[in-house]
Amino acid sequence: MKKLFVLLFAGSLLASCGGSGYTTEKEDVIAGYDDMKEDAQGHYDALLEIQTSWAEDQKEILKDYENKWTKLIEKAAKDDDAKGDLEDYRNREFKYEQAMADQKTSWGDATWGLEKANSDQKEMLEGDAKVKFKATIKKSTDAIADIKKAYNEKVTALKIVSSDTYDMDY
Repeated sequence: MKKLFVLLFAGSLLASCGGSGYTTEKEDVIAGYDDMKEDAQGHYDALLEIQTSWAEDQKEILKDYENKWTKLIEKAAKDDDAKGDLEDYRNREFKYEQAMADQKTSWGDATWGLEKANSDQKEMLEGDAKVKFKATIKKSTDAIADIKKAYNEKVTALKIVSSDTYDMDY
């Protein structure tokens, strides 16, 4: 969990540097999207670290319950030790959800201005300049989408228990 809070601090620092990031200069928007492409790797690495930490916490707690959330609930209904494990699970889940929300907020704060600037540039530009601008930005957004796809594949491999999957054996 300590790593988790260091990553969140780094993300908060990124978002707090330099205001909204909004600009009306086309070249600055393009450069900003190039930077965003590079920063996206750090963002998704931070999210993956949070997810990995949560998966490890789940494995630790659920190991005595056949790696199944449903078994923990069943035993907690009858057993004080299981109730303690359930409480520990929920407290860790709360920290995990907070960390994920904080990281996503940090990323949203860091990218808000550029996303607005991109949208405004698309409205202001015309003809070939607009086509060229959109193609240049698309290269960055495609690279970010590839980073996100790789992140999602790694998260899926963690087999995290969620409201959709109640055990780690799927």
